[in-house]
Amino acid sequence: MDYEVVIAGGGAAGMQAALMLGRALRRVLVVDDGKPRNSGAEAVHGFITRDGAAPEEMYQIARKELEAYSSVETLGGQVTEATRLENGFAVDISNSTRVRTQLLVLATGRRDERPDVEGFDELLGHSVGSCPYCHGYEYRNQPLAVLGSSVMSVRLALHLKLRFTDDVVMCSNGRPPELDDQTAAWVDMYNLEIRQDKVARLESTDGKLTGVVFDSGETLARTGLFVKLPVRQTSNLAEQLGCELLDDGSILIDDGCKTTAPGVYAAGDAAAQRNGPGIYQVILAAAAGATVGLSVDQDLLITQIQIDMLSDG
Repeated sequence: MDYEVVIAGGGAAGMQAALMLGRALRRVLVVDDGKPRNSGAEAVHGFITRDGAAPEEMYQIARKELEAYSSVETLGGQVTEATRLENGFAVDISNSTRVRTQLLVLATGRRDERPDVEGFDELLGHSVGSCPYCHGYEYRNQPLAVLGSSVMSVRLALHLKLRFTDDVVMCSNGRPPELDDQTAAWVDMYNLEIRQDKVARLESTDGKLTGVVFDSGETLARTGLFVKLPVRQTSNLAEQLGCELLDDGSILIDDGCKTTAPGVYAAGDAAAQRNGPGIYQVILAAAAGATVGLSVDQDLLITQIQIDMLSDG
């Protein structure tokens, strides 16, 4: 067997898992394409000792730390296919490499599905964000907009209005907002302004949002915009391997980050427990990486004990 563990994905979850397993003297390969979900963000927030650090700086530090563990290797690319063997998996990598591993960790993350609004992509991760816990503090007391029409988008606007600034405008982009009875009552209670006009583009100066431009030509002056983006899996490995998926596409895991497919684990944004909170943050992904690392090592220990007992018998 080439490796005890192959980790598909080298974001916060994958790197943290590799660190835990390296410290346990496990033979580990991390396969990573160097394109984490937050690569375009200005900074990571809410991560103690790394608050305000650029994502690439954090990942450079992580890669440097892993170099101290001789049993951990990293390889650029993507895991494109994994085939189950009698005692593990054959793993195909996008650089035409094939390796074998005893266990497989999916830390492939997710990608945001972006709206078709001119100027959006250039501002995402700068003055356009999705998480009030990640970026709300930086935009306190500023004029903000929320783009979207879903109930969750409306609740995001209410969150921002209640905690960070009185000046929040909901832009439902040509659609009436989806309001359940409770959310509609909250909208009235807090006088949340909702604009249904179609959004044509986002205006910016020096990479910073200055306004939301509607189809009518009217510009709503704003310095920050938040949006609840739909997300999708970046990899179909879980489906290939027969892992159960939740309704939102998350890979179903238990408390130890095991999937429903034997020998396959998952952590980070790609995975969730049933009825989990559905919150994506770098520090939570790292915590999941620590959990999966410990879980994998414990399972490998148990397997070794079982093999040794059979040999003694």
